[in-house]
Amino acid sequence: MSTVRGTYSNGTVKLKTKPDWPENIEVEVGPETNQLGISEEEQGTDPQSIAEWIAWYRSLEPMVGFDSDFLEKDEWYKKCGYHTPEKLKELDEIFQ
Repeated sequence: MSTVRGTYSNGTVKLKTKPDWPENIEVEVGPETNQLGISEEEQGTDPQSIAEWIAWYRSLEPMVGFDSDFLEKDEWYKKCGYHTPEKLKELDEIFQ
């Protein structure tokens, strides 16, 4: 099933597109946020919550399938606008 966007006004939600949902399906509606993941307040600090987070983290698979250019560190630094470690060393020597 797809996610659709809409606008809340006068107690109703007007959807921008018609969803491909079955009739009479229950939905949950909430304001859109730009937050990625959960906040610190939502993250539990009890041992069970921490153990669940560690289990999730350990279940992550390594990222594969990148172009060889992407994996070259100097190219990556250039693409991201970072200085290479060698360049940082040069800059550090200037300010000593």
